[in-house]
Amino acid sequence: MLANIISTETELPSGIFDVITGDEIIGKNITEHKGIDKCSFTEFEQNPFYSSNLKRVTLELEDKNVMIVFSDVYIDKAVEDIYWVTFANSGQNCCTGSRLFLNENIQVEFLGKLKN
Repeated sequence: MLANIISTETELPSGIFDVITGDEIIGKNITEHKGIDKCSFTEFEQNPFYSSNLKRVTLELEDKNVMIVFSDVYIDKAVEDIYWVTFANSGQNCCTGSRLFLNENIQVEFLGKLKN
């Protein structure tokens, strides 16, 4: 749900990004709807792909999560959080961070603190 919070605090136009929770019926309706260009599922094994309406789909297949850090971040807190999310539970969870995207304006300072 953090992605939904981020999307509402950016300049994305309304309707570009929506978070919808539901069961396999909801998943089926989303994949078959002609007005939806792309969708993303978590716990995909419980939401089989039913659709004849082929579209781009992102699947949360565990352990390949992107961490995005914007320029207005509290760097010390973000570094602490990145260590936590990457190594919590020995990195064996579906929230493990494996890629880091940094705003170029904070890259040098952020990486310096991350290395220490």
